[in-house]
Amino acid sequence: MKVYFIRHGQSESNSKREHGGWGQYPLTEQGKKEAMVAGKRLEGMKFDKVYSSDLIRTIQTQEIAYPCDDVERSSLIREVNVGDLMGRTADDCYAEYGDPYIKNKSIYDFSAYGGENYEQFYDRIYKFIKELEKQPYENVAIFCHGGMILTMMDIVTGLIIPNKYVLRCPNCGVFTFVFTGKSWQLDTWNYRSDITLANTDKDAIL
Repeated sequence: MKVYFIRHGQSESNSKREHGGWGQYPLTEQGKKEAMVAGKRLEGMKFDKVYSSDLIRTIQTQEIAYPCDDVERSSLIREVNVGDLMGRTADDCYAEYGDPYIKNKSIYDFSAYGGENYEQFYDRIYKFIKELEKQPYENVAIFCHGGMILTMMDIVTGLIIPNKYVLRCPNCGVFTFVFTGKSWQLDTWNYRSDITLANTDKDAIL
């Protein structure tokens, strides 16, 4: 099984450098253009199954990049829940919470703010992946969030990456993983990078 993970395009929270979390932030105009570029990366692909998270930024990305009627929306693959940090900038959060915020953000632990810690986030992503492993599909597309893609690297390696931001995961990047029937392997990081995305990682906040 080959699975294409597509991160959503630039959202309104990305453009404002705010934590998006579970917020229903739509794509910006740039985000819509990025979704069109992602569609070019997927051009000619036929998927046995298409999933997206149930947040509007992934739904809009899917509808632009790979329009189809049969899409399964899942709350299991939402971004990490950042709790009370939603809609707030990193600078604002640092001003209130100081260095503990920086540490918690780096390890995806938002439990102090009414959100999820990484173990909780990992567990629901892992639950989704274990169910996916049981399916007979050959090619799958998942329109999701940066957190899920980075968590897949933990699942593949069996390790916990200590700082999630060391891996570049741009808006509308396409990342492919293969399930052999026994284990997961990374196939490509940012598939078809010859088709250039307009943005940089400056928008890569949760």
